[in-house]
Amino acid sequence: ILVMARKLERGEWLLLFSVACLPLDRRPEPGVAVVTLSADAGLSTGIATADGWRITFDRFALALGNARLTNDPAAQACSPYTDTQYFRIVDLVQSEPHTLSTLHGLGACRLQFQLSGTPEDEPIVSHVGSDLERLMTTRSSDLFVQNRPITVSVLGTAVRAEGAAGAAGPSPAVAFDWSFRAAFDYEFCDLPALQTGVAEAIEVQVHPRRLFHDSLDASAAVPRFGPYAAANADDDAALTLDELAASPTESGPFSTLGERLYLGLVPRLLT
Repeated sequence: ILVMARKLERGEWLLLFSVACLPLDRRPEPGVAVVTLSADAGLSTGIATADGWRITFDRFALALGNARLTNDPAAQACSPYTDTQYFRIVDLVQSEPHTLSTLHGLGACRLQFQLSGTPEDEPIVSHVGSDLERLMTTRSSDLFVQNRPITVSVLGTAVRAEGAAGAAGPSPAVAFDWSFRAAFDYEFCDLPALQTGVAEAIEVQVHPRRLFHDSLDASAAVPRFGPYAAANADDDAALTLDELAASPTESGPFSTLGERLYLGLVPRLLT
């Protein structure tokens, strides 16, 4: 409805109404999928590695978005009602859980979303301070990705326990401040069927320990920090991605620790 006012010569006002008709949505009332994002206990309690290190985090920030309900191409049993074309920036160290999206639909749907730096043409919902938001949204390049904003940013420290293996080796405390700029698509298939008027909670969980797994197979892998610490070539208590990218590995299809971390372990953070 559009309302306009016009003043007449006699000093009176004339109100003009224009009515526009919208198409009726005759679909049944949808169900609701509330998608939340949280981290496992390792983020708050710290991660004890298999080789005697303890890892703690001061920042674990992610950019996620473009969440949507989709059909199984074979079953065609989902009726999506809405998409959410925006991205969120969250730091799971500061608070959790976060609502990633609230979606509407009916039937047996799949959930798709992206772990990706914020696109310039999409709105951003930020749950972090201005300094971290600026860091996450600034485009830059690294050894693996060119001219993209940050997808995942982690800041933390690993401390080696006294008497642990490699006690005569690198520094007993190693800090890391890593930014990853690659984008990854996710699809969750085994969701509860959405029913009219019923809200379903869907939890997306982040597993920080997977950044330190010694294998890409999460079911068999254990976290280890020793190989990372050994890559700290200048032993300055600050481990960079460039140092990891210069350290060879025989684990899996990747040639360096940095490549395995960046392209193999980071995309496995979410389940």
